Amino acid sequence: MASGLDRISGILGSQLELYRELLDTVSETRDQVVANRVDLLEQTVQREIQLLSKLEELETERSLVMLSVCKELNINPEEATISLLAQRLPAEESSRLVELRDSILSTLDELSAKNKVNERLIRDSLKYINFALGLYFPDDQNDATYDSGSSGGQSLTEKHKGLFDAKA
Repeated sequence: MASGLDRISGILGSQLELYRELLDTVSETRDQVVANRVDLLEQTVQREIQLLSKLEELETERSLVMLSVCKELNINPEEATISLLAQRLPAEESSRLVELRDSILSTLDELSAKNKVNERLIRDSLKYINFALGLYFPDDQNDATYDSGSSGGQSLTEKHKGLFDAKA
């Protein structure tokens, strides 16, 4: 069982390192979005994808090791948590697992907050881009609309065509 617990601790430690590295790249993403550095942003996103892939592999490995440890400790795998596992361990091993869990949760909270900021920044950038494109390239489908007017006849009213007249 000790080897299984050592493996879980090692995997959690590796996950923590990768989450912290991901946190750094998310911070870089924010800076690059603000600075409008699309070239660097693409590289950073690729690095984030690689980190997420490694994290997924580690999570799969952690789940498998956790299953074997649960079997050894006679714990239902569906109810198994780090807290439950820590309760059944000596104090030193227990505190190490709880410390890793708390560090991972704290890092995930930071990641979530930074991702929300990045999401808002990107959404605002897209709104601005769409607005700017609308000024230069108006939507031709909305050039005219039917308006019965007060005379009851048919007339067309033109809508805003953009900042520049494309026919000029």
